[in-house]
Amino acid sequence: MLNYILQQAQRFERRHGISPNVIYMNKDHFLELSEELPGLFCETPDIHLGFRIAILSKEAMSHPQVALIEQQKTVRVRSLSSQSQSVRH
Repeated sequence: MLNYILQQAQRFERRHGISPNVIYMNKDHFLELSEELPGLFCETPDIHLGFRIAILSKEAMSHPQVALIEQQKTVRVRSLSSQSQSVRH
């Protein structure tokens, strides 16, 4: 399972020029991965995949897929009244 995920990530990076940051998989894929690499999901893992994992239904996700999700940035700005406000970009 890990080899398949890494192949998908490498293919994505070659195609888009940037690494994916999320992998979509169903529960069975996740269980297979956690059985293959139990140390990956402990409190202090030896390795980090560099992905967030999103679990979807079997109907929605028959094979694991990688993607890039842009993260929102929160920027603090000061108004003329000196009150801080958070603005999302």
